[in-house]
Amino acid sequence: MISSSPAQISSSPTILRREALHLRSNLLFSSLNRRSNIGKRIQ
Repeated sequence: MISSSPAQISSSPTILRREALHLRSNLLFSSLNRRSNIGKRIQ
């Protein structure tokens, strides 16, 4: 366990960053879709 912990600690920030970017892109995409859907309804 002691030998595997440094690798997990070093790899976790990149994984978290990747997940954060993925979540952010999903939120942006969903908000854009919502906005376009609202625009279509208005028209």
